[in-house]
Amino acid sequence: MENRFNFSRTFHTLNHKLSLVTITALILALLFTAGCSDSDPYVVPAAQTETPAPLVDAEWFAFQDGDGPWQEIELPESGVFTPDVTDPDGRYSIAYLRADGDSQALTLETFQGTTAELPQIDVEALIQGETSVFEVTVEEPQNIENSSIYLYFRDEIDGVYNFTDTQSYTAAPGTYDLFVTQNVFGSYNYPANYIARRNITLNTDAETQETITAEDFDSSTAFAGPYTITVQGDENGLLDSTTFSGEVNLITENFTDVELGDKSDTDNSFQYSALPAPLAGNDMYRVSVNIDFDENNELYYAEGFKNAGNNAVTVPELTFDAAFEADTSTGKLLPGISSIPALGAGNVIGYSVRYRGNINGIEYTVMSFISGGRIQSDSFTMPDLASAEGWTDNWSIPTGAETEYTVMSAHIGSDGTLLQNMANWFSNSTLFIEDGDWYATVTKRFSFDDGVAR
Repeated sequence: MENRFNFSRTFHTLNHKLSLVTITALILALLFTAGCSDSDPYVVPAAQTETPAPLVDAEWFAFQDGDGPWQEIELPESGVFTPDVTDPDGRYSIAYLRADGDSQALTLETFQGTTAELPQIDVEALIQGETSVFEVTVEEPQNIENSSIYLYFRDEIDGVYNFTDTQSYTAAPGTYDLFVTQNVFGSYNYPANYIARRNITLNTDAETQETITAEDFDSSTAFAGPYTITVQGDENGLLDSTTFSGEVNLITENFTDVELGDKSDTDNSFQYSALPAPLAGNDMYRVSVNIDFDENNELYYAEGFKNAGNNAVTVPELTFDAAFEADTSTGKLLPGISSIPALGAGNVIGYSVRYRGNINGIEYTVMSFISGGRIQSDSFTMPDLASAEGWTDNWSIPTGAETEYTVMSAHIGSDGTLLQNMANWFSNSTLFIEDGDWYATVTKRFSFDDGVAR
């Protein structure tokens, strides 16, 4: 895989299979209902001396070499930004902003990292580039009774309920995979049969069509299994079944994400189907677990595996008891994290803070990510961009903004270099993890009453 980071999907919630402008999901989730709170809004106690001008449509991309000045730059037409870094430690930062005059909404994403971790940045999704249309028609199977049909293309899933049914997808030109699965009554949590269309080429400004016929369903391939996934904690045996959800997916070589099984609320383990033959090429299975510790704290854990069978997943015990801290010393509000604790498992990939607030009719949504190779203390703050080339004053968050939510996350993995996996996740909309590796995001939703301003 290329060393590319998709800066466009930073706002995904990182604990769901997710879709910028929403690092995500980060840098990297993603996807933005997560982080809402029922507590009273926290307002930084400072006055706004004058009402800024309304937002106008704008798009802004900037780069910083080490501690040098922020420079406004153009998005590269190739979609790949290679930072020209002279800093001896390879440190650099980037920022991307989009302002919408109609909705009076602003989205800002910042990333601080090193060239050793990410020497190139994928910004292709930010560019209004070439597209292709992929149209899939599904004819009615002869044995549709007591079953359900699902289409999988990239990170999208569509149930087919009427026949003949046509689904249309838009994607960049490239090579993709399509999977169609059929679930039957009595085993709805995992599919029974599948149809695979591999290496479909989508061309620029062209429409590609694929038809799944009744005969295709008659000759579809039976999955192997079902197999069982057992989820346990580091030291406490089986996890309480009511605290977590689980899922197994097939990630194809061309990054289509196929659901193979999931857990119901009452099960301590869950079942999944698998391909009948050993995985070939870069196909990989991924098992993921989402644990809700309480209404404000959760853990997303995922690991990759190549060999299907009955498996046990051991989820590391991780909590993230950091504090949200808004720096107002500049006269503007800069979200950040303080008192970052040592984590008891894995290697730190990075930390992120997400913030949404509003004032003067403008809604501000920002996300700031710092990599494990960049952070030097137990705290970090979103970069101050007020003096950056091309910056407009009303893009800065006023200190009197009313906070809607803040979310803080630590991103950990079996290998600190998994930042690249996060980058590929956002580039391909699908999280791919190598056999035996694991990735986790531990998240704390900020309780506004605990906020600190300095």
